[in-house]
Amino acid sequence: MRLLLDQDVYAVTARFLVDTGHDVVLAAQIGLSQASDEEILRTAHEENRILITRDRDYGNLVFVRAMGSGVIYLRILPTTVNKVHNEYISMLTIIGCGNLNRSDDAVGVIIAQRLQKYLAQNPHPNVRVYDCGTAGMEVMFQARGSKQLIIIDASSTNSQPGAVFKVPGKELEALPEPSYNLHDFRWDNALAAGRKIFQNDFPEDVIVYLIEAANLDLGLELSPVVKHSADSVFEEVAALIRQNVEA
Repeated sequence: MRLLLDQDVYAVTARFLVDTGHDVVLAAQIGLSQASDEEILRTAHEENRILITRDRDYGNLVFVRAMGSGVIYLRILPTTVNKVHNEYISMLTIIGCGNLNRSDDAVGVIIAQRLQKYLAQNPHPNVRVYDCGTAGMEVMFQARGSKQLIIIDASSTNSQPGAVFKVPGKELEALPEPSYNLHDFRWDNALAAGRKIFQNDFPEDVIVYLIEAANLDLGLELSPVVKHSADSVFEEVAALIRQNVEA
């Protein structure tokens, strides 16, 4: 997420946000160390960034004068920094998996890409969306630190094409078999291995959406029945994002 940090944000918080993967700019870095609140908020809007601040005065500008594209007010003190940081990383992570070159196998990736566009238009710092393709190892690391994890992928179980299965992650996780090939490390392996390696820093609440494929041959298009199911899953997960925002 693209963030602009006000002058009053602690340096330790700035480092924390950078370490968690955000695109962070400090007000002082772009010549705004002596700028007015209005100028800082206007710059955040022009650069499509959310403003992070400890200054309550922005509330009047945002809610009364309708300025800016978004502000996060941090109620944070040196004694509560770690607690606030821990709350910040208690987020919803959504991961799409699959192969874009194998027709319906791409459905998880395509939904993730649509959700990324949705989140770009409706930003929230506690929601992350990743396209992990076929990289199971990346799933494990991107899931770390989340409170809730959603994985979306295609399935091939000889069920009705387009059928959608919503399965608790614990029912699917499986430790990987010994192998020298990282491509053998799938997302179900990532769930089991991540829980074993990261322990309390790995999400307990894991839901997996599986959409039954009609065609797994080489190709760049979803079959009509799978595309219809993808639209339904997208809408359901977008609703979960909205619930997370309202919470």
